[in-house]
Amino acid sequence: MYLGSLITADNNISVEINNRITLANRSYFGLMNLLKAKNMSRKHKVTMYKTLIKPVLVYGAETWVMRADVFHLGVFERQILRRIYGPICEEDTWRSRYNDELYHLYGKIDLVTAIKKTRLRWAGHMV
Repeated sequence: MYLGSLITADNNISVEINNRITLANRSYFGLMNLLKAKNMSRKHKVTMYKTLIKPVLVYGAETWVMRADVFHLGVFERQILRRIYGPICEEDTWRSRYNDELYHLYGKIDLVTAIKKTRLRWAGHMV
């Protein structure tokens, strides 16, 4: 497993973020059968996401320079949450859940905000 950090000389973190998304995507597809299972509760699926996928995604995020690249992390998180919570039926029509509906069901803050909080906590520790 890759544990290093890929930051370029000009503080470009996009290579590291893309690498983290790739590794988390491997974990996600490894768990796809369980995340698709109809007989498993959403609570257990969310627990699997928080313990098996999310740590791979945010490993080393305390040291990242927060730029527009972190938008891709939120997109990846919502992809998984949409898989867990599924579509919604309104008036005989199925649609994907909106982002605010996903985070309301999830009950936690979004990934980018969590990373920012972690960075602030790490900066306070360093001071």
